[in-house]
Amino acid sequence: MPQALKLALAAGKVSLVVDVLVDKVEPFLHSLNLGKSPLYGPTWRSGGRCLIPARCVIEPSYPDARRDATGKWILGPCVWQRIGVIDRPTMCVAGIWRTLKYPDGRPRHVMTMITVNADGHPVMSRMHKPDDEKRSVVILRPDDWEEWLTTPNVEAARAMLQLYPAKEMVAQPK
Repeated sequence: MPQALKLALAAGKVSLVVDVLVDKVEPFLHSLNLGKSPLYGPTWRSGGRCLIPARCVIEPSYPDARRDATGKWILGPCVWQRIGVIDRPTMCVAGIWRTLKYPDGRPRHVMTMITVNADGHPVMSRMHKPDDEKRSVVILRPDDWEEWLTTPNVEAARAMLQLYPAKEMVAQPK
């Protein structure tokens, strides 16, 4: 764990939530909808940001996709890709979280991963079917983790929502 994050934890600026589930209603939230989402807009505005640790993200690709004579896509086989960052065994995806309640009243923490447009990105634009919208989860740099978790400035947090540089990523068939 980076020293800055350890200090933020010790100072009570952030907490580690260990019982968190992916929100089945909205598992991915496009950055353009952060303030507008009825589910996560209030959380975004109040600073309910989180880091979602991961070794990699898994995405489908169709490397043999081509158009036939009529222009219809012929997909070929789906090849699942394991996408990570070079020189680090883990990464953190930008997320936001909220607390719901189980039917018995116990708290249930759920989170969603934030995505950005990936049109033209050398790695992420190759994922999913050719005509599907191209989006990527936001991978934060370790130097940004503390600010992501603690800044009260929503626009400063929004400025961190960038595509990770392709030259620092690795994609391999799963």
